[in-house]
Amino acid sequence: MSHGQDPSMLRPWAIPPVLAWGFAALCAALAAAYMGRTFMGNLAPKDFSYFWIAGQIWLEGGNPYLSSFSDIGNDLAATTPGMEGLGGFHRWLYAPHIWGLSTGIGIMDYTPARILWGVGSTIAILWGTYLGLAAVQRPDEPTFWVGYGALSLLAAVTIGTATSISTGQLSPLIYTAAAAFAYGVLRSRGWVVGIALIVLTLKPSFALPFVAFALAARPLRLPTLNAAGIALVLSLPVFLSTPLSELVAGYLDGLGAYGTYGANIPPSLTGATNLLHAGLRLELSGLVYGGLAGLVGVALGLLAGQGDVRARLAVLLAATLLLVPLHLYDLTLLVLLVPLMSGVIWKVAAVLANLAMLRVNRISDIIGMTDTASGFPGSFLASLILLLVLIGALMYWGFSRRADPNGKAQAR
Repeated sequence: MSHGQDPSMLRPWAIPPVLAWGFAALCAALAAAYMGRTFMGNLAPKDFSYFWIAGQIWLEGGNPYLSSFSDIGNDLAATTPGMEGLGGFHRWLYAPHIWGLSTGIGIMDYTPARILWGVGSTIAILWGTYLGLAAVQRPDEPTFWVGYGALSLLAAVTIGTATSISTGQLSPLIYTAAAAFAYGVLRSRGWVVGIALIVLTLKPSFALPFVAFALAARPLRLPTLNAAGIALVLSLPVFLSTPLSELVAGYLDGLGAYGTYGANIPPSLTGATNLLHAGLRLELSGLVYGGLAGLVGVALGLLAGQGDVRARLAVLLAATLLLVPLHLYDLTLLVLLVPLMSGVIWKVAAVLANLAMLRVNRISDIIGMTDTASGFPGSFLASLILLLVLIGALMYWGFSRRADPNGKAQAR
């Protein structure tokens, strides 16, 4: 290129920044409006109520990990404006460092707390999508904003988001944390990895493979240990108000009861537990699946230098989605595979996987693949898609190892 020549003349296809930003703003606004309409359509969701009830119990000096949680929840539902029709609460199983979040909404009346939770969930989806894309692409490029606009819409309408926003689940925050984990790893931001792990461990079963990966990867060990220390500090109000023996006994007792609820039996879950039950009528403990996922995390963390880092993260995410027993409302996480895949063919494949998951419940009903025992129709078909996704992620990793056997590829 000769000196003084306008670079834009060599790229006539370049997108003007103002159009890229306008497209992203429009898509983000549409995504926010769609999610807002979704959560406003259900202002008394049972799943959100668990977090609010736990906050009420903690604020009264109680212990939500005891079996009395269900009775207290039912009593609150009968006397609290906005909770009409709710009841039949089960056990509380989130990690103790969620105390600040639960008590923060617990000090509010139920309906304003629900609205705030919905707004926060909407922001989490939009922010998580930004972080997932920023992990692999610079935000100062117009193409970044075009991609962000498209991804934000995809994340907003997929079945995971539609379900989690409607029911008031924690999944949008977990989605943001998983995106932040990828961002921290690929951008060498250890402190971001630490924050991500603090949030991910609010849901310990899902966090296990990510923690294992971070502990196995030498540069991430210190941020992981720091995250553990901060989580312990955040849990101090719980430890100081509840005898440790009572806390542990209540939590373990709740874990034992987890699989007895209709929403948590294998046909209602996604991944390997659903597939093995459907094919072999085999029911394994969640600890087995969690252990397998943890081993995968360790292996991927130790294999530094084996192909593109983002390819290993893609396998980590895909393996987590298949091995850890989850629900349809967790599957917004599949959107993160799109930025983690490089190359047009692989990105298109990741987008198609998400499109196949959009209304997997309705498709499952149409083709007669719904298990009548499932509390979440479409879980079996979603599990088949997750199996194919893991196979595709492993193939992608294999190609990346051949293309870059020394693992020098970085975020791009």
